[in-house]
Amino acid sequence: MDSESDELESPPKPGILRRALRLIQWVAAVFLSLMGLILVLATLRELGAPGAPVSLFWVSVAALTIALLALFPPIFFRLPKRGGAAAYLAFVFALIFFGYEGESVSSAWEKTPQGAKEAEIRKNEEVAAAVAEDEQKAADAAEQLRQSRAKAIADVNESLNGCVSTWSGGIPALTDDVKNSLENPHAFEHVETKILGPTPDGYNVEMTFRGQNAFGAIRTGWVRAEIDPSNCALKSRGPLVDDE
Repeated sequence: MDSESDELESPPKPGILRRALRLIQWVAAVFLSLMGLILVLATLRELGAPGAPVSLFWVSVAALTIALLALFPPIFFRLPKRGGAAAYLAFVFALIFFGYEGESVSSAWEKTPQGAKEAEIRKNEEVAAAVAEDEQKAADAAEQLRQSRAKAIADVNESLNGCVSTWSGGIPALTDDVKNSLENPHAFEHVETKILGPTPDGYNVEMTFRGQNAFGAIRTGWVRAEIDPSNCALKSRGPLVDDE
């Protein structure tokens, strides 16, 4: 009977959710404390600067320490209702107070010769980093534009290849136009049609052919033209050039 009453009087073990909450609170408290310690240590060497608000800085450190202690589970979970939210709010205000005083200390430090030198180094590093970032963005934009143009050219060339006749190897609209412009259209012989990349004159194909000149001699010539890749129509062509 006594053993049963002891079991009834013993406090219940905390549930899994409560244990998880305590663990999370421990992690948060330790992490925030380490961050606060790092910030304090980073500012200590600057306290010797003339005009630095040393007293207010240590007051802010004390306020931050008290706020951090309230976040540790042994204290945090003994706070009254809504005390947890108040503890985190107090920590935020303490952190803002500490940040303000730390910034005041840093400002005083930057007025010293050593502090001014370090500030100049940091400024130069920030400028160099910004320039490097801008250059990288420009390079990325240029590469993206290059790839976009290359894709557009590849698409156009693929369409132009579709305009080439599998039977004659030429583009009918161009071969007919050149053939009809010769002295003897019946002597026209297609040799080769090449797809060009974008040229300054806007032409995108080049055709080599043979034909008869006014003296009856068979000559080899070439011509460049612009073909509409959407419908294979001849948009414009250059003069016929004698290749011999």
